[in-house]
Amino acid sequence: MATSIAIAGMLGLAAAGGMLVPATDTQGSIPLPYVGVVYAPPADPVVRRRDLEEMARLRFSIVVPRGADDQLLSIDRLLAGTGDPQPSVRDGTPAVRVEVVAGREPARVSADAWLAVARGARSVVFEDWTTLTGDAGALAAAADFAAHLFRNAALYAPLRPRTASQVVRVLDPGSPVEAAMLESPDALVVIAVNRRGSTEPAELRFSPEVPEAIWQNMLTGGSVNFVAGPDGPAYPHTFAPHGVLVLMIQKKWR
Repeated sequence: MATSIAIAGMLGLAAAGGMLVPATDTQGSIPLPYVGVVYAPPADPVVRRRDLEEMARLRFSIVVPRGADDQLLSIDRLLAGTGDPQPSVRDGTPAVRVEVVAGREPARVSADAWLAVARGARSVVFEDWTTLTGDAGALAAAADFAAHLFRNAALYAPLRPRTASQVVRVLDPGSPVEAAMLESPDALVVIAVNRRGSTEPAELRFSPEVPEAIWQNMLTGGSVNFVAGPDGPAYPHTFAPHGVLVLMIQKKWR
């Protein structure tokens, strides 16, 4: 708790009478999944507020102060100046870092973030804010990812990796495309990511229990059908360089 309060004080915003010091209320939490940035707060409180407001506008929900890797601080609670800004991480899994390198293709930034989710990440943190704000393409890619998870939090928050082996696989074992299936009580989600910066045709193969019915493409809004096969459904797809495919189907209809 003392560490959290100290860091919050470092990030504190200007107020009448000085800095806002958070109270010790630890009951608040923010919804999973968390998407945020590593942030080195400047000395000027006006600049800090401006930065945090811009992060919130872009739908980032947390900051990790540089040098405090175990802290996930709620941007909304920092801006409000009430309560302990450290959210309760309900499942205890650490945030996965996505490195942002100046000049890196925006598609690579997005692909790395989605790959973390495909591998079971419950929170994704881009490293860092300074690099993002110096690269408009990278910032747009990170913000699009954050906004998508924010808009669809009810879908992504309860997802967990499907435990059955090879429920989804890429036909060519040498393909740079990595695919995974996640599930919740209400939905199945397939995430496939091209790790290479070249166009890559691939065929996803599924175990027989996977439904062939209409799946929704979460990134385009379109729909796709799998192709029936003797060993289960298949879906051929040509991936753009660092391309991402996110497909969803409901387990039950309301």
